[in-house]
Amino acid sequence: KMLLSFRQAEKVMLRASYHSRREVRRINFIKKNNGLEKPPAPEYGEMTNIGTYTPEKVLANGWTPPPKEFPDLPFQVRRSEKGGSIPVYAKYKNGNTRAVTIVRNLNGDVEMLRKDLSILVKSSVTQRPGRLEIRGHHTQAVREYLTSLGF
Repeated sequence: KMLLSFRQAEKVMLRASYHSRREVRRINFIKKNNGLEKPPAPEYGEMTNIGTYTPEKVLANGWTPPPKEFPDLPFQVRRSEKGGSIPVYAKYKNGNTRAVTIVRNLNGDVEMLRKDLSILVKSSVTQRPGRLEIRGHHTQAVREYLTSLGF
C-alpha cells in the first residue's frame, strides 16, 4: 500500500464528500490565499483637460444645445447629425451581463481623450477603430465631462 501525504488525503476526503473538481479547486484556492491582501488599485494620475464650460440650458433627458464656440483642444467630438446629441452610447454584451460605454465621432489626439476618460471613470478604456469603449455603464458621467469641455 502507498501512504498518502496530508494534502493528498485532504484532497481525497474533499472529493469523497461529493465536491466537483471545480469546487475542490475553489476550496483549495481559498485555503491557500486566505491571508493574502488584495493588490493595490492602479494609479490613474491627473487629468490633462478639465472642463469649465456650463451650458445655458439642460433638458430633462440630458441634451444640451451645442456651444457657439468649440474648444481649442487636440481632439474633437462631433455631435450626431440627427438630434445634435453627444455621441455617447451604452451597449450590453455577453448576454446582457456586461455593460460597455461607447464614445463615437472622434477626431484628433484620441489617446489624450482616452487617458482623461480612464482617469474620470476609473475603468479601462479601449481604443477601437472610430470609437472608444469603456468598461461599465458611464454614459452620464462621460456626457457631462464632454459637455463641460465645450462639445
